[in-house]
Amino acid sequence: MEQLNYNENTNHVSHWDLEQKKFHSINDFIQNCPSKRFTIYILGPYNLHKMRYMWLFEFVMIGKNINIHSIKQNLNQDDSCMRIQIINQNGKINYIYKCEPYTGKDIIIWSIQILKSIGVKNVILIDDARKICESQRFKNYTISLSLIHKLWKNSTYYEIFGFIPFHKNNNNYKNSQINKLDEIIQQIKLIQWEEIKVLSVYEDTWNYFTQLYKPYYILYPFCAFQEFLPEKCGLFYDILIIAIYHLQESKAKDLFHQANQIIYQSVWKLNLDSIE
Repeated sequence: MEQLNYNENTNHVSHWDLEQKKFHSINDFIQNCPSKRFTIYILGPYNLHKMRYMWLFEFVMIGKNINIHSIKQNLNQDDSCMRIQIINQNGKINYIYKCEPYTGKDIIIWSIQILKSIGVKNVILIDDARKICESQRFKNYTISLSLIHKLWKNSTYYEIFGFIPFHKNNNNYKNSQINKLDEIIQQIKLIQWEEIKVLSVYEDTWNYFTQLYKPYYILYPFCAFQEFLPEKCGLFYDILIIAIYHLQESKAKDLFHQANQIIYQSVWKLNLDSIE
């Protein structure tokens, strides 16, 4: 079985409880590994239903680098919900995907816990948090979860976990771009309704958004993203697509382009010493 519910009937199965067993360093972990390639159950976090599961993981040692992935079927890495690496002492989250009974957020937390328990000090990733939506206006479009989260809660999807953006060519991770991103978002929130010039083909969607929210957000349309609900695709996703791709040349269009660039062209880094 690649997955087991953790309960009184299964707790005897050999597994790694990340809360009970931690390694001082990556070298310490490698020295205690049974072989250069092995599988082990790892006990995951509590999910929304207050339940925990053990997933089967495969570890592959390549020198001092380590490839780790969850197993779905027949050791096929392409089916895994989580793929992480340790390269040059840094953890790297390469791929996470929502897999029942865990959400995408659960998988990120679990990835971080695994890397921290191995002795990793820093984790990096490329922000590819996106959602595929379909509406009457747009068919099968992909939208930035991080940008909509930034407008909604002032934090991107990964910023919530403590990740900070750095220019991808800046290998020493100095001079983060988080202040620049925050400044751009604040400028976006100060754009006024009359400054927005939507391409004519999308004016009906923008006018509907205006009708709904201008009575409450009298000056600034993008402050209305405080009303956003993340559970399903809807009007706010459509409005963000319009803001990114379908505005006439303007300050607003330029600001959205800059914000998108920082989010998707940065390396996001988390210092694990900063979290418990």
